Amino acid sequence: MRVSLVPTKLENTKGASGVAKAKGRRHIEFFLFVAPALIGYLLFFVYPFLQGVFLSLHKWNGISPTMTYVGLGNYVKVFTSRGFVQSIRFTFSYALGWVFIGNSMAFTLALFLNRQFVGRNSLRTLCFAPSVINVVITGFVWRFLLTQFRRGLFEATNWKIFGISYLMDKNAVLYAILLVQAWASVGWFMIIYLAALQTIPKTTIEASIIDGAGSFARFRFVTLPFMYSTIGVTMFLTIIGGLRVFVLIRILSAGGPGRASTSIAMVIYRDAFEVFRFGFASAEAVLFALAIFLITTMQRYFFRQKEIIL
Repeated sequence: MRVSLVPTKLENTKGASGVAKAKGRRHIEFFLFVAPALIGYLLFFVYPFLQGVFLSLHKWNGISPTMTYVGLGNYVKVFTSRGFVQSIRFTFSYALGWVFIGNSMAFTLALFLNRQFVGRNSLRTLCFAPSVINVVITGFVWRFLLTQFRRGLFEATNWKIFGISYLMDKNAVLYAILLVQAWASVGWFMIIYLAALQTIPKTTIEASIIDGAGSFARFRFVTLPFMYSTIGVTMFLTIIGGLRVFVLIRILSAGGPGRASTSIAMVIYRDAFEVFRFGFASAEAVLFALAIFLITTMQRYFFRQKEIIL
């Protein structure tokens, strides 16, 4: 009796339908796993942004049941607003300063604390500890140190360095806020760099030493290439944090003296919840969000290109 080893048409159909059903089940499972995060993202990020775009096209005080459609009028006013333009200058100065100070200090500390010496773990803990303190508490503590405590030191020592009112001096307030930000956040980025340093293969480092590479050559040709992706991540986080700064400034200087330390986020907050110009504030927020998106996209593209070269 002959047995045919060639699949029949019916068997082929059953096999194809079984594969299709398996794929369908996988798609359903994938959607079920993704759905909670997707719903949260749409509900708390996409919808508020679209609502902000809608409000930016209207004149509204946040209370009245009616809105007046003004089209792009709010956007035109934003670019002619002196306060908003001034806040752009401060925010970008602060962000650039924080990106440089935060990353350079964190990387330097990580390189130092990656070495073997007595008390290394205790020093790591001390450097990281300020990062777990709530930013509101940090702000109030440092406001006390830079005002009342500083005045007490000046009266006791008569040193000029304690005679400067850092939070009330328009030339010093930026550096004072950067100092507090560094104290509060450098430890967190140090841990990120430290974790990345410990992933560098020891065999690669040993091979470079055998080849006669000095400390600087090992840093330039071994450490940096392995760290480039981590530097890109920390640069991204510090740029975002610097541009969105609000709470720390609100507590330390409240945007003063005058508008010397008023960030874009503070301008948006004041226009919305103090002046009740919700439409105008929404236009500022939309432009600010687009600017952050553009800057971070360019930064990620730059570091991605560098990683390809390396």
